[in-house]
Amino acid sequence: MTQSNATTSTLLAHPDATLSQKDLVDLHQRLLDKREELVAQADLLEKEITRKEDCSLADEVEASFYRAEANRAEVQLTQNHGLMNEISRAFLRLESGQYGVSIETGDPIPLARLRLLPWTEYCTEDLE
Repeated sequence: MTQSNATTSTLLAHPDATLSQKDLVDLHQRLLDKREELVAQADLLEKEITRKEDCSLADEVEASFYRAEANRAEVQLTQNHGLMNEISRAFLRLESGQYGVSIETGDPIPLARLRLLPWTEYCTEDLE
């Protein structure tokens, strides 16, 4: 697990959020863990994208397979970059005291939703 640069006292929920300090520490760690996972995946995906097949050994089917895998890796890497941006914004909200409420309505985000998606900026109802 990655060590946090933030101290317990620097993790702030929005006043309307019903999150304890223990909840904030747990959610902060979940964000750190997910970020670490995405960084590790990025390394693997970048290797997949840049892998060069040996043209003397690869037939057309193999070459097509390598290209398809590289394309899949590029899509996944793009999605992971988007998620990394969401995680970065969640860290900013934790530091600024805006964490735990919808950025659209200001309603508290349920703890169960935050445990599943600690980077979420919305309540489920906001997305309907």
